[in-house]
Formats: sequence, C-alpha cells, structure tokens
Amino acid sequence: MRLTIRPIIVLVLVVSGIMAGLGAQQALSGQDQSEVKSVSPQEAWQLYQELDGAVILDVRTRAEFVFVGHPKGAVNIPLLYWDEMKGQMVPNPDFMSMVEARFSKDTPLIVICRSGGRSLRAAMMLKGAGYKTVINVAEGFEGKKDKQGKRTIGGWKNADLPWEY
Repeated sequence: MRLTIRPIIVLVLVVSGIMAGLGAQQALSGQDQSEVKSVSPQEAWQLYQELDGAVILDVRTRAEFVFVGHPKGAVNIPLLYWDEMKGQMVPNPDFMSMVEARFSKDTPLIVICRSGGRSLRAAMMLKGAGYKTVINVAEGFEGKKDKQGKRTIGGWKNADLPWEY
C-alpha cells in the first residue's frame, strides 16, 4: 500500500507546485512588488537570527512541507491547497485569518515557498493587511531547476541552511 501512495503524493506535489507557481505569477501581474523586501536564503537565515521574535512562515502545501522538508522551526500555513474536485490548486480562504490568529502585526515574518512565487504573493497580502516586517525568501526552499529539471539552483535546502522534515 505504501508504494502505491508514495507516487500519488509525488505527483500531487509536482502538479501543485506547477499550478501554484502559475497562480502566483498571474496574481502578481500588475501589483507593486517593491513594498516587500526579497532576500536570499542566506540573508533570510541571518535576519531570522537577528530579528527579535521572527518567524519563518512556510506557505507551501502541507504535503510539500512534510515530505520535501522545511526550514528548521518553520510554521506552515498554506496559501493554496489542492482541490480534488476541481483538480487544481485553489486559494486557502482561511489563510489570512489563520495568520492573524497566530501572529501579531508586529511579528517579523520571513515568508518562504518552493521557489519564491507563492511566498511573494503571500508577503504582499500580509503587508497589505498591516504586518510591519514582511520579508520574502526570493529563491524559496528548493530553488530553481537546472538543465536536467532538478531543483539544484539556489534555495534554502541547496544553501545547506538548517532544515528538517
């Protein structure tokens, strides 16, 4: 049974990542991204250690967070989730209320996703909702794809920063 479930999980992760990236890019077109600071994973790690009470907010799906890994100590609140009925990623209608229930507007939030698209979208939403310090991890957790299609270029995990499952 486990061998049957694992390929399905991998397929869902791949499809959800593709759809989320496309959705984030569509949502960002025409919006001013300059109000959100984007930094490298190394800079994000340094800021996480320096900013009092900072939180790493991972906005990927729960499956990505659990099975691909995440920055050590990160909190997962998905921006999007996989809708089986629609066969695609859809916005999490509770995203903002979940963040607001957990963090004050003064909490420094370092937002990360797979490769920087969803996290930028989420960071812009958080900034618009009045969060004072919101930082986007531009390369995300996994980074960009190389010529072989593997995510080996940039990213938190490839920078060998602290991460866990």
